[in-house]
Amino acid sequence: MKLLTKQKFQYSRIKITKEGLFYIALTFLVGFSAFNSGNNLIYLIFSILLSLFAASSILAVNNLKNIEVNLKSEEEIYVKKDAFIDVEIKAKDKRKKFFIDIKILENSLRVEFLDKFLRKRIKVNEKKRGKKTIEYIYLSSSYPFGFLIREKKMKIDFSYLVFPEVRPVRIKKVSSNIGGLLKKDDSSDFFSFEDYQEGMDARNISWKVSAKLDKEKVITKASDNLNELKIALNNSYKLYDAYTFEDAVIKIASLIKLLFEQRIPFEFIKEGNSIKCSSYKDYIGIMEYLSEVKLEDKFTLENSQDIITEKDIEYE
Repeated sequence: MKLLTKQKFQYSRIKITKEGLFYIALTFLVGFSAFNSGNNLIYLIFSILLSLFAASSILAVNNLKNIEVNLKSEEEIYVKKDAFIDVEIKAKDKRKKFFIDIKILENSLRVEFLDKFLRKRIKVNEKKRGKKTIEYIYLSSSYPFGFLIREKKMKIDFSYLVFPEVRPVRIKKVSSNIGGLLKKDDSSDFFSFEDYQEGMDARNISWKVSAKLDKEKVITKASDNLNELKIALNNSYKLYDAYTFEDAVIKIASLIKLLFEQRIPFEFIKEGNSIKCSSYKDYIGIMEYLSEVKLEDKFTLENSQDIITEKDIEYE
């Protein structure tokens, strides 16, 4: 004897549309008239109405079957900045699919026709840094006649990292060993001002700045100090509350992005080790760390005189 197992209901929700309500009411009305009158023609019409409803249910079930959805995000997604997630929709059987709505987070996509494969995009604008997880997406369709909207909940387990917000920043103050990277010249190269010392090229003296400060100052390009440029984020909970720590992360992330885009190598110091940023892979690794870093009591910054921290950075 065969044991029958109960099949799990495949829909998370079924909603009757206005058209569906009208059709069901019409079917009942025709059926009631057929039973009361005994008219064969009305029986035939009633049978056709029931057959159409049954056929629509069969077509609808097959329309939402064997659909695979994959998500792919951009490698760089920043807080408060528009980014895109690619949605790849694939039909795993030979049946064509029609009028499918896909809901992902707060975004909805309409697929009017799916033969084998289709790619669409959704826009996201995240408000917080960190790991974002999409556990489920929802597929729904009113195909073929619009009587019912059937919705399926699909497990997907997709995640991506949201990098900290980045803003225009500059370094306001650093040690004399590094120099104050305060401005950029017409060629978009960073430069700093240092005290004039014997042996320096007098042609590099900025007489305008020297007059203001009443001290001779020499202009030096950032390239003169690249080997000494070190950046660190001290994530000790003794130094910050939740708000000030987020502001510190934004400043550090903004400076790191700026230096990377200007192709200025630097060293980022974090708990346990450091990363010398000389490639895109290094940059992404630092941003991934900053996207998930939290307040702890494990990291103590030593010899900070020659290290840039968030206190040395200001918004432009």
